[in-house]
Amino acid sequence: MRVQRGSTLEDVPIARAAGEVFELEDQFARFLQAVQTGTSPAATGEDGCWSVRMCLKAQESVLRGAPVPL
Repeated sequence: MRVQRGSTLEDVPIARAAGEVFELEDQFARFLQAVQTGTSPAATGEDGCWSVRMCLKAQESVLRGAPVPL
């Protein structure tokens, strides 16, 4: 990947593959570790519900072509 900072163009190595599938794999591994060790997960079920509600409201806003209340 190349990044321009001012007049300087830098090559930035990407350490590993990125994308939804790879991120999902990491998230599942962290969840499994939390279950196995009894530690708290990075996000709660309530966090997940809030995220889904936000996505649904964003979709509604796009379909209406206007802001919608949360």
